[in-house]
Amino acid sequence: MKLSRCLQASLIVLATVLGFPARAETATEVINGATCIPYPPNDSTSAVPYQHWLYVFREIAFCHITMPPGWSVDDLSYVLFNAALSSGTLTARLCVHSGTFTVTCGAPRTLSAGATLQWVQPPVVPSSASGAFVQLQFPRGSVSSIRQLVPVWIR
Repeated sequence: MKLSRCLQASLIVLATVLGFPARAETATEVINGATCIPYPPNDSTSAVPYQHWLYVFREIAFCHITMPPGWSVDDLSYVLFNAALSSGTLTARLCVHSGTFTVTCGAPRTLSAGATLQWVQPPVVPSSASGAFVQLQFPRGSVSSIRQLVPVWIR
């Protein structure tokens, strides 16, 4: 509980520093990176959820974001993520979907080895959007992990 409260306070400060407008309400959630879904290619079994990290070698992961009660995809402002890379660059995008095969993704953001925190913003949200996920592409030949994702809703 202490980590979540500390993280929530940090997010509000970070939002202010990044220039997001101050709003009356915010909501956050801390998502364990091990809940992300690794997507190994058909010929590989190297993507394995390991303890509290998603531990992968050149794979893609999808981290589903559950909307809190009373909040919608339109209120999703950004998602912070904490990662560790032994080398290379991780690429992340925040995507929204309409429950079908229609997916719209925001601009990719990168995180290089040595850095631990980055954030992604949603694309222009279509009116039919009902859910969101973060798509992560891990660097080739690097031991990489996602520790936490923190979606932030502001309205």
